[in-house]
This record gives sequence, C-alpha cells and structure tokens, in this order.
Amino acid sequence: MNPLKNLIENRGFDRYQVGLESRFGVLGYKLVYGETTSKTCMYMDFESKTLIGRITAWISGECELSVIDKEAGESVFFETHHFKSEREFLSGYPKLTNFMRESSNA
Repeated sequence: MNPLKNLIENRGFDRYQVGLESRFGVLGYKLVYGETTSKTCMYMDFESKTLIGRITAWISGECELSVIDKEAGESVFFETHHFKSEREFLSGYPKLTNFMRESSNA
C-alpha cells in the first residue's frame, strides 16, 4: 500500500503549490521530487535566517521532519511518521513549519 502515491509519484502535491508558496514563502520554501534508494519521494525545504528544515515523504507514507540550526550545525527538531493517508500527511507535516516559526520568534 502506498498512501502518498498520488501526492508524490503522480505529482498531486503540485495543486497545492500556489498556497504553499504564499503561506511559506517567508521560509524560503522549495519542493523537489526525486528518489532515495529505490523509493519515490519528495522533499520540501524551508530556510529561515537561523534554521534549515526539510520534510522528506515517500509514497509508502513514511515521512521525516527535520530542522537544523544553521549556526551550530546541529539538529533541533526531528520526527518520523508513517502516514496512512494523504489527509494525515497534510495535517501532520506543518509541525515542522510551526516549529520553525515559533523558534524564529523566540
């Protein structure tokens, strides 16, 4: 079962691009589709003045959310998930951008 196949392999996530660019543009938002090992995935990269964030999602539903501190070069946020649906993914991945916004305002 590949719950994120339509979003990633079929590039269904493209329909959200205008909204994502508008919502996350301040974080230097960038979307890249590709492969890691043999699994099709997509990356969403975010960058603020102090942090770099990446969401990596595979068609299988596996997902990693990670943020590093630019100055220290250390991880400050990391979560793994196994989403069972597109809806779960769409409601879960904003944890990364929320973390980055809150950390930038602290």
